This record gives sequence, C-alpha cells and structure tokens, in this order.
Amino acid sequence: NGTNFSPGISFYIDPTKYDTGWNEIKFSFTAPQTNLVLFAYKKDRKANDTPGTINRNNAARMDDFSIIESTTASVEDLKKFNFSAYPNPALNNLTISASKNIENVEIFNLIGQKVMSLSPNSDNKTIDVSNLNTGVYILKATIEGIKGSYKFVKQ
Repeated sequence: NGTNFSPGISFYIDPTKYDTGWNEIKFSFTAPQTNLVLFAYKKDRKANDTPGTINRNNAARMDDFSIIESTTASVEDLKKFNFSAYPNPALNNLTISASKNIENVEIFNLIGQKVMSLSPNSDNKTIDVSNLNTGVYILKATIEGIKGSYKFVKQ
C-alpha cells in the first residue's frame, strides 16, 4: 500500500493493481536538505486521445492530496528550557511553561491536521483546549528557534 521513493524519482501506479473505485495510495520520502518538495502529477494519455478531452475509460482523478510532516523533534529538544505542559490529560486548559519565551505553538491531531496555532511570546501560557475533540494531540513549541514536540491527551 505504500511506496518509498527518493526526490527526483518517478513512480508509476499500475492500473491493473487497483479497482475503478477510489483508492488511497501512500508514499513516504525524505525531503532534501533544502526542505523543498516539488510534486508533479502527470496522467498518461493514449496516442489517439485528443488533447483537452476526457476519455472516461482512461481517466484518473486525484481528490485529496496532503503532505504530512514527520519530525524527530521531541520534548527532549526543549529540556534545556525546562519546558513543561500540564495537566496531561487536559480537560479544558493546558498550561505550557519554560525558562525562556515560548515563541510559537502549534497543535496537530494525529492525522497531521493543524487544529490550533498561537504565538504566546511568554514563558507561561494557559491554552484553552475545550473546543478540541477528545483524543491524542501533538503540541509543537518553538523556543529560541529550537522546535520540540509534546504529546498530550484531551479528555
């Protein structure tokens, strides 16, 4: 179901391996050091197809496309700033604190969607998480340009 490939490498989706309904196809790759990822989608057409027309027997459609950033940053990266987040699990509020200003905070659900973003510019901030659905979240914080992530549970 997943295929690994490197930047600059093409991949082919074999139509004989998938049915005519919607299929989820996942790919994993490592971004180059520039962190620039270019994606191109090209659908082969038959030699006798007229450009600009859709051959319903040879159609491919892309519905949702997403790139989910995976990071190795952890709370250990922020340990030198005495970063903490509590209580965990959190019901209505999650308090974050550190010995230096917390510049940026982003909260993601487990499918990689950003659900909250704020810039506390403070060493202590209480975040209202009451509007989040019950579940597990990843909080990414930036302190003095160093990013770290912290997993918390919303009750």
